[in-house]
Amino acid sequence: MKRKVVFVATIHRNAERMFPAILEMRHTHDIIVMCAGQVSKNTDYEANRFIDLLEKNKNKISKVLHSPSISGMGGLPQIRGACINMFKKEIPHKETDVVIVDDSRDKVGLTELYRLCKKHNVPVLANSHGNEDEKRWNAVLTTGHERFFDKLFVFGPKEKQNLANMTGKDFFLLGGVPDNDAVADMVHAREEILVIVNFVDPRHKRDGWYLYDKKTFERMRLLELQRILKKPVTFKLKHRFGHSVANDTAILERNIPDGLKYRIISKVENDVKLIENAVCILSYGSTMCFKPIQAKIPTVIFTQLGDIGNFDDYYAKVNMGDDYFDFILNPKKYEEDRVDFLERTVTGGVRCNASEVYAKAVYDVIRERENEK
Repeated sequence: MKRKVVFVATIHRNAERMFPAILEMRHTHDIIVMCAGQVSKNTDYEANRFIDLLEKNKNKISKVLHSPSISGMGGLPQIRGACINMFKKEIPHKETDVVIVDDSRDKVGLTELYRLCKKHNVPVLANSHGNEDEKRWNAVLTTGHERFFDKLFVFGPKEKQNLANMTGKDFFLLGGVPDNDAVADMVHAREEILVIVNFVDPRHKRDGWYLYDKKTFERMRLLELQRILKKPVTFKLKHRFGHSVANDTAILERNIPDGLKYRIISKVENDVKLIENAVCILSYGSTMCFKPIQAKIPTVIFTQLGDIGNFDDYYAKVNMGDDYFDFILNPKKYEEDRVDFLERTVTGGVRCNASEVYAKAVYDVIRERENEK
């Protein structure tokens, strides 16, 4: 009988990132997937693509469990107890080599899960919530160390060094973004200008961020870019749990420049499908933007639209209103910069082998545990 790897999924976007690496370990372990909160099939959440991913890979998974539903982020405390009971009853701790959680924040009783795992000497590995600015590193990325995880997967060497310098500790694993490996086989259509949109409703923006208003779109020079490239613009809204897509769409439509040929979308099959049609991408510092950079799609990051974090030294990071067209029109000029950025920032990003690297790091943790017995 194989020993177990338990994967706890709490946010569909996060779970998708490392899931290919989790599946890599099916050759040596039984894979148990526990879906909690917004990822649960019992929760009504249109954007939850992870359920489809589980169905497509059901022959590679030994067992899938789901928490009760939640109707909004305010419902998480109500299901916390149910999640803890699921962890207690359904994880065969004596047969489990490692528990991996998809986030670096505790929303579903992970602290109690950690206590259960420590009783049985089962290591718990967490994953970076996403690309974050320095002021949020402690609150979002590292505060859970030895509270609900032992080690934390980060995106690359630069982030690992930054967090080690901040904490004075080294509990970090290099994992890259395993889901991004898929861009190695991607066919580029180059049919549209893709704009990745951050928070739209003024109630959700943070200090220093620009609103997606008429002035911002004017500074992005979308009409001029469209005239040069002769491509339509696709605005991709981030479908956040508990937020109104209809409200965000209405706000965008009121501010999009007159005469721009565009469409607005909020749901896609996966992120490869999202970017494969893009001739270029304009965005804030979204974690998703590592994917088009790996795929050699010209990608511009605007500093005033969201977190910068790992994009602090990105060659195509610009201030709103700056001339960024050369990054899009002459990508070969910046190829060396692209590779250098990926080598610093996203482990496995150049060779598209993050799944292999991630799985190896997990196996190393398992071996460490066995050697300590």
